[in-house]
Amino acid sequence: MLINFSFKNFKGFRDEQVLSLVASKDKKYTNNVIELDNIKDLNLLRSVVMYGANASGKTTVLDALNFCTRFIRESAKYGPSKKIPVKPFMLDADSKSEPVEFEFAFIQENVRYQYGFVVTRERVLKEWLMSYPKGRVRKLFYREYQESTDKSLYEFGTYFQGEKNKLKELTGPNSLFLSTGAVFNTPQLVKVYKWFIEKLYGVKARDLNSRMFSHFMTDDEYLAKIQELIKFADFGINTIEVTEVRMNFDKELPDDAPSKIVSFTEALRTFIEDAAEVANIELDEDPIVLKVEMVHTIGDTSIPLSLEEESAGTQQYFALSFPILDALLNGHVLFVDELDSSLHPLLVQSIVNLFHNPSINTKGAQLIFNTHDTTLLNLSLFRRDQIWFVEKDQDASSHIYSLLDYSPRKDEALEKGYLQGRYGAIPFLGIVPKEVFQIG
Repeated sequence: MLINFSFKNFKGFRDEQVLSLVASKDKKYTNNVIELDNIKDLNLLRSVVMYGANASGKTTVLDALNFCTRFIRESAKYGPSKKIPVKPFMLDADSKSEPVEFEFAFIQENVRYQYGFVVTRERVLKEWLMSYPKGRVRKLFYREYQESTDKSLYEFGTYFQGEKNKLKELTGPNSLFLSTGAVFNTPQLVKVYKWFIEKLYGVKARDLNSRMFSHFMTDDEYLAKIQELIKFADFGINTIEVTEVRMNFDKELPDDAPSKIVSFTEALRTFIEDAAEVANIELDEDPIVLKVEMVHTIGDTSIPLSLEEESAGTQQYFALSFPILDALLNGHVLFVDELDSSLHPLLVQSIVNLFHNPSINTKGAQLIFNTHDTTLLNLSLFRRDQIWFVEKDQDASSHIYSLLDYSPRKDEALEKGYLQGRYGAIPFLGIVPKEVFQIG
């Protein structure tokens, strides 16, 4: 479970920002809160929603989470000349040459951890990991780059277990010690590494495709659960049928086939043939793909439609169902960019309520998402500490802040107040000159 996430000098954010999932003392909607029996005085929120104008930085907050998970997963494989794909705040002469900072506080296997790192494009400048197994801090390691020696100085706590010197030598200047330690199976580091790789997962809703989750579609038990979610969403779909079919590359496409389909088919064929050649595999048969059909029942008649024939909303919800179900079954932290993309507001609200329902969300899953759907801005769905805003300042740097900063009344009409600009984070629209709409 995520406690909080902080970052500094990343893309559109110059100053340090902290997104907290720590619940306030508010007694309203306790179902929206995860009570931690094993950690004293710490309750966590099951969801957080972010609002803001276009280009305010909502997506960038989630990009920061995505960068961290990707860098932790991949940095141990970086070659010596590989640049770290991080971008500082570029609209300030000082900031664009400063390093970028990230830090997480989270819970893994009932133990609280604090992990962070500071990087430039060229190297890791600092990295640290602490644990709080009994409420008392234990430093596992601290690493800091020394310009005078062009090397990193390491400090290890007495509780760190592992081949320290060997791991130090194997960790490149552009790699994380955590990632290297996990690759070489250092138990304490593997445990933390797994949280980032297995428990922290993000998706961009508008870019989702159900094919990304084809490995789940062949699992009958999993597919049955997805089917129930689809039925619950009231799309008029009774069952989902998934069958394996062979792609027939030799079959000519119709003359009126869309150009995108033609291009995709040609690119896919080239990719498969090239991959087979690299792997020294002879393709005796065309590859197998999954065919997905949604079966609608009208009276006594069952009508199957291919997934591609369904509405954009149906396809979107079907694709979203996989990470949502996975998060709820396994206690993941799921962050979604534009959760409301192509979905009805009531459907989005129902997704949020799945995470808020303690009888469904039994593993402590958390949902972090951004949206423009102001109908969700009501205190019958969210507590005040679950609502966050992202705003761009006059100097073009963004910042995030909680609705709690405004101390709204418990019965306040949040949607109306937000659209009136009471909490900021809305676009300030100018007047378009009438000459724009004149020709000649």
